[in-house]
Amino acid sequence: MEIKFNRKVILGIVYILLFFIWFDFLFLNLNRLLSGILITIPLLLIAYFVLIFNRKVQYFHYLSNHDELTSIYNKRYMVRKLEELKVNNKPFHLYILDINNFKHINDTHGHIVGDKVIEMVADTLIRSTEPGDIIARWGGDEFIVITFENEKQDLRDFNFTEAMFKFSYIFKEKITLSIGKATYPKDGREIKELLMIADQNMYENKQQSKR
Repeated sequence: MEIKFNRKVILGIVYILLFFIWFDFLFLNLNRLLSGILITIPLLLIAYFVLIFNRKVQYFHYLSNHDELTSIYNKRYMVRKLEELKVNNKPFHLYILDINNFKHINDTHGHIVGDKVIEMVADTLIRSTEPGDIIARWGGDEFIVITFENEKQDLRDFNFTEAMFKFSYIFKEKITLSIGKATYPKDGREIKELLMIADQNMYENKQQSKR
């Protein structure tokens, strides 16, 4: 029996062959695509969680070294830095600064204003010191500033009252600071000794300001 292939039959066979070729190609590429997705998604998730973890580590490291209210260094960092300077035998000046009548400001205007005063003092210290100087909130209303031999002026000569005049005017309170100074190694080679000398000098300065 003679089989006749007309044009439609041939085209039908061609279409069927093309369909199977296309389906096979699509299926293989779909498998590759799915495999790629299954590999990529976990890698992206791992990268995301690593990024979040690193940011958390950096944030907690920042908090461990900085005062939350003022964003300057905290006592923990300053203690380490003082010991580091001592080990390196690097001369420096240590200042202890205390806000006068801070309890009165807190009691009269509230803790929100008290916090603003602390922030303002920290900002004034940043503006009145040299790049490379180290500023820390020692605790409460006390600050410590470390300057080095190339300092241009003694912080005890700086007019903090004038620098903080605008804030003083707003709250009708005169914001003043008592300052004590000690120099390493001239006044002592032990950090505790320097802190005691600077603190004593600061206390004497505070008593003089009350006269």
